[in-house]
Amino acid sequence: MFGLDDSNIRLGFEYGVKDWIDVGVGRSSLGKAYDGYLKVRLLRQKVEGGSPVTITGFASTAIAGVRDDRYESFSQRLSYTYQLLIARKFGDRFSLQLMPSFVHNNLVFDVSEKNGHLGMGGAVRYQISKVVTLLAESYFMLDLPEGRKLPIAFGVDINTGGHVFQLQITNTMAMIERDFIVATSGDFLDGDIHLGFNISRTFKIKGRRY
Repeated sequence: MFGLDDSNIRLGFEYGVKDWIDVGVGRSSLGKAYDGYLKVRLLRQKVEGGSPVTITGFASTAIAGVRDDRYESFSQRLSYTYQLLIARKFGDRFSLQLMPSFVHNNLVFDVSEKNGHLGMGGAVRYQISKVVTLLAESYFMLDLPEGRKLPIAFGVDINTGGHVFQLQITNTMAMIERDFIVATSGDFLDGDIHLGFNISRTFKIKGRRY
């Protein structure tokens, strides 16, 4: 991939079709995986006379692109992730999100491992200022494969207007749901920590500028 695979990187493009529906595609150097997702907001939190939470449905498909003779068909390379993102904003600074999740791999290489994994994720967000925000996220999965660990991440967002820079420390190297939810091998408490850096750039096609 033009030299990009020498680092652990994911390039992604996301598009807001409406203010309640979002689609995206990406490609990760880890596992040479291609992924695509659909995100649909089902409920929106309102201050008075409405839902106390925002609920968003998320569905993702990932394709393993790495060369491996154990894949005998294209369908065996596919994995799926389904989530409900249940979020609530408490005041102007603090937000909490719960994420019931299901991950399914069409092919697993260990006979003792299940194809499907069910669990719950949680995330918190605290806005220190208009520019800086602190974040934390983790998942607890039922029937986690042997040797796998729960993913843990702490991050800081720096919003400069058009760009959002994100620094994070985490025990996983993966950047797509299929991998970091059920395939994390590093133990955060044992010092298996990686430093991550993300950058997001927002473009608007028409209408007022952000």
